Order: sequence, then C-alpha cells, then structure tokens
Amino acid sequence: MLYRLPIAAACAVAFTVALPNAANHRFITETDLYKFTWIADPQISPDGSAVAFVRVVVNEKENRYETSLYTVPTSGSESPRRLTAGTRDVSPRWSLD
Repeated sequence: MLYRLPIAAACAVAFTVALPNAANHRFITETDLYKFTWIADPQISPDGSAVAFVRVVVNEKENRYETSLYTVPTSGSESPRRLTAGTRDVSPRWSLD
C-alpha cells in the first residue's frame, strides 16, 4: 500500500517527460515494416559458447517473410554467420552429441 503512491508518481513523471519528445517523432507506418529485420527463436548451445537464431526480413516485392538460420559466438568476438541458403528456414536446435 505504501509503495503505490511513489510508483504512481514515478509513472506520471515518466509520462510527462516522454510526452514532449513524442511530438518530434512520427508514428511507425505499415511501409516501415518492410525495412525491419528481427531475430526470432534464439537457442543457446549446450556449452553456452554460441547462439543459433532465425533472422527474419520482409520481402516487399513478394509480400512475405523470409527466414534464415544464423549462429554467433556468445563472446561477441565474431559477426553472425549464416548457416542456411534458403528463405524459409526456421527452428534452430542444438544436438546434445
């Protein structure tokens, strides 16, 4: 009960601080979605040294999502490396052997 007032006050302050900045930016439109690239279904390797993931992009010309599998070391020492050449590759999984 004692925490509600400070939390409500913090939310009100955060909202009023963020509101003026929102006026300087435009909203995301449906055409912006064609430029997005995002990561899906990350899977950490059994030894924790790498992450396999799905990279998703939008093919505007064909109006569809294209997916491919990548891996990257968790150390951050290397750039992501593409593992597949297809456009519909999903669900990366690590083998325990």
